Amino acid sequence: MVNPVPGSQRTARFRQQGSHWSLGWHTGEDFAAPVGTPILSCTPGTVKRLVDNDRSYGNYLVIDWNGREIWYCHMPAGAPRPAPGTAVAANQRIGSVGGTGNVTGPHLHLEMRKAPYGFNANDIIDPNEAVNYNPQEDELTPEQAALLQKLSDRQDHMFNMLSTVGSRTYTIGQIGNKLSDRQDHMFTMLSTVGSRTYATMEDVRELLARTAPETSVDTEALATEIVGSLDPASAHAVATRVSEKLNSFEIEGPANQ
Repeated sequence: MVNPVPGSQRTARFRQQGSHWSLGWHTGEDFAAPVGTPILSCTPGTVKRLVDNDRSYGNYLVIDWNGREIWYCHMPAGAPRPAPGTAVAANQRIGSVGGTGNVTGPHLHLEMRKAPYGFNANDIIDPNEAVNYNPQEDELTPEQAALLQKLSDRQDHMFNMLSTVGSRTYTIGQIGNKLSDRQDHMFTMLSTVGSRTYATMEDVRELLARTAPETSVDTEALATEIVGSLDPASAHAVATRVSEKLNSFEIEGPANQ
């Protein structure tokens, strides 16, 4: 924060009501001080114009600050002021307190306007934004501003990427659920096949036990061989293979006695 008139006293505030002001309210901030007291720029900027002998504002200087005009008014005649086009820094001396124009005593009238810079309630804005400017917050150079914009663009791009990843993660989750469902289905199928295989083994063992109770054939090995070579769900194929295998052996048992 830069006090534009160090040691001054504020005697009128922005938007203060009063019939002696043409808009019915005060259009700036007034800093009362003796004639010749230094006036400092509240902000960095560029001198836009100098005006002398204005009936209301007297001799004043206008600084452009980021597209807004800051008016430093009532300066004394002949006091040094930077020329138009001069770049100024915050806290730099730009003039002196005077009493020119419509005044009741020496003071700085500080006023701020936005485009189109008319004398009306819409264009005249609170100058305390300038007074409260912190000069330690350095203005960006064009190169720094360009770099900041690039960083901002990259941040936006990263946000979009993360949003996309988020939606893809949701999709992957859905796919994962489908795969899980399929896995459960396959497990159920394998369990069914396993139970059928067990049942078929039992069937083969029972057939062999009934058909060749006294044969020297290793019925367990034969059952395993038969079941391993067939679709365990095909009971007809199992029965046929059992019959073929038994016919290939010399069977001695009650059925052939």
